[in-house]
Amino acid sequence: MEILLIIRFCCNCTYGNPALLYKPIDRVTRSTLVLHDLLKHTPVDHPDYPLLQDALRISQNFLSSINEDIDPRRTAVTTPKGETRQLVKDGFLVEVSESSRKLRHVFLFTDVLLCAKLKKTSAGKHQQYDCKWYIPLADLVFPSPEESEASPQVHPFPDHELEDMKMKISALKSEIQKEKANKGQSRAIERLKKKMFENEFLLLLNSPTIPFRIHNRNGKSYLFLLSSDYERSEWREAIQKLQKKDLQAFVLSSVELQVLTGSCFKLRTVHNIPVTSNKDDDESPGLYGFLHVIVHSAKGFKQSANLYCTLEVDSFGYFVSKAKTRVFRDTAEPKWDEEFEIELEGSQSLRILCYEKCYDKTKVNKDNNEIVDKIMGKGQIQVRPGRG
Repeated sequence: MEILLIIRFCCNCTYGNPALLYKPIDRVTRSTLVLHDLLKHTPVDHPDYPLLQDALRISQNFLSSINEDIDPRRTAVTTPKGETRQLVKDGFLVEVSESSRKLRHVFLFTDVLLCAKLKKTSAGKHQQYDCKWYIPLADLVFPSPEESEASPQVHPFPDHELEDMKMKISALKSEIQKEKANKGQSRAIERLKKKMFENEFLLLLNSPTIPFRIHNRNGKSYLFLLSSDYERSEWREAIQKLQKKDLQAFVLSSVELQVLTGSCFKLRTVHNIPVTSNKDDDESPGLYGFLHVIVHSAKGFKQSANLYCTLEVDSFGYFVSKAKTRVFRDTAEPKWDEEFEIELEGSQSLRILCYEKCYDKTKVNKDNNEIVDKIMGKGQIQVRPGRG
């Protein structure tokens, strides 16, 4: 399925460091090829020959280390029985536990989903994860909307309080930039960064509202809250893809669980909580301003349906839904031709999801935040500043 978009940026968008768009590894690869050619055409007795050899050796060693880092064995743990368990996906999710929101690091392995919490340790000590629970994928099921229970009572943050947090974060960002421009004391900057992290963490914890339910066949259910339906579908699809294999149910011994949990710190691919205060100074701050988007049409559907699209952008380090088209009824070639102006707050990516609208009342969930409509297609693009 192909979804057609026309995108341009308003002239008041600003961007961070454009040099970050370059691909350094590609550059080193090209340089290595050039060094090969130079050595071929440089006499051995030439004074530059040993220097070129050294440069080639350094480049090749760098590329070898990159290849080692992405070796699949580096993302796997060997079980006490000698089997290999591969890490497929990991990330931070908000879990509802005992009627309160908790930030968890969730790890999806080839045969098990593990929910963990980073232990608090003294300065200088090696960080470790504490396993909160796990479910073998053979025992994991996604409850249908009609089977799902209403979400536990979790007191949501009022919208105006979330907006206040965003304003505080923006003000703290400005203060940090002023301190840096005036070459202020590092202690003052660190104090501001700490305040900013605290506010961003609260925003990350209290913003998500989209339920992501998983159920253990043995009777235990778990609930996560996400801010992005795109992200929810990514987790669901990754789990369902693994479940197509011939998986067996199992129970981890205390030793096996200890080994698996201990491997999480080394294997994780997401190292930091997704807040902007965790970014390095040389990382792109993203775009600020307004993005003008026209959603024209979609094609590639095999049969007629009631279709609509939503647009998500990353804001304050996480994705949120910003716009939604009208439902185009009973068609395989919807033509929305709708325009949206989306505010960008440190944004780097735009996501689009196309849904089939569900009108079956038996499938409507008790939870108002539940999205029961079927995702027909999705995609993501980087946003860059335009010229007009």
